[in-house]
Amino acid sequence: MWELICHHTYKWAGRPVDISRYDNPAEASGGIFLADGVAKGSGALRFFSPNAHVRVYPGVAWNPLGAIKVELTVRLTEPSTNSQTLIEGDSSFGVFVSEEKLFGYFVGKSIYPGMNSDGLNTYQDGVAFPGYRVPYGKWVVLTFVHDGFSQMRLYADGVPVTVARSVLAGVPPVGPAGISIGNGLNGGAPFGGDIDEVRVWRVDPYAGIRQFVARPADKATIACWERFSESLDKAFAKYPDCAIKLDADFVAILGRLARAILDKGPETQQRFFDFQKEFDRLWRAGRISGPEMSKLFADWITWLRLVGISIETDPGVQAFQNSTCLKLLLAQTGQCTCDPKYNALLKLIAKASSQSSAHPAAV
Repeated sequence: MWELICHHTYKWAGRPVDISRYDNPAEASGGIFLADGVAKGSGALRFFSPNAHVRVYPGVAWNPLGAIKVELTVRLTEPSTNSQTLIEGDSSFGVFVSEEKLFGYFVGKSIYPGMNSDGLNTYQDGVAFPGYRVPYGKWVVLTFVHDGFSQMRLYADGVPVTVARSVLAGVPPVGPAGISIGNGLNGGAPFGGDIDEVRVWRVDPYAGIRQFVARPADKATIACWERFSESLDKAFAKYPDCAIKLDADFVAILGRLARAILDKGPETQQRFFDFQKEFDRLWRAGRISGPEMSKLFADWITWLRLVGISIETDPGVQAFQNSTCLKLLLAQTGQCTCDPKYNALLKLIAKASSQSSAHPAAV
């Protein structure tokens, strides 16, 4: 699920070197270089002055995000009642400390009406009262995780220090001001301590593609999908606004349905994860249109109906299927009909859906 998009270490005289594959350009200003951080020679930056910061410029790594995991190796040396920023992404996400309490947040629909961001902290959402405090003068690994669909949580040294909080939206991409480490984007909120290492992951946007190509296929099937992909690229080039709209609509539908499923409680969540695992196993084995796959979808669709979710009658799904943009693109590409196993999979899904509708009590 996760793709590493930024990995800062400051052992090179405090220069912000990103050793992730994205090599995000960044600059440091006002921080004090420490040769020894969490380990001898590891290097760290101390953020005391109001303007001390590391600025990471926005780029492809930060758009889209959806889900995010932020991990920082830090040492608090100057506790404060004010906000002390560890990391802030423009109009996207952030982690900060206040009165040694740890906060994580994202910009997006809140569980509280009228709010345009949502978050949690180790006082209000702690696993034990009065809640975890970032220790004074001690190195600790702090982690903020938003899974993109159902929940967010804070960890210290790998141990949860908050309960899991429900979320109503994914994490938006980082805005044009980029990312600030060790201080707020506008300055004036220095961490008041040392940062040795920063790592950030996002939900892997290419996981679905990698899963798709992981299926064993003969040369004829591969050539079939190459031809279809080429025709799809041409259609997108002809109708770029439709391509953008359909992509955004599809992502929104998947996110909303996933949150609806995961909100149905732990049993439905576990069934969802079990379904994903079994589908992946059958797909990778090339057994995509046989009785095992048919039973898998029949059981899953029936369960969704039992908990009150009907994908085929979902208004968003229906609007997507009937959209003018989709009709325009299909008029250019046609249906992909040269992969018999894939088309058989689509038919068995449709059959499973119709059977579960006729017999809603069968599991």
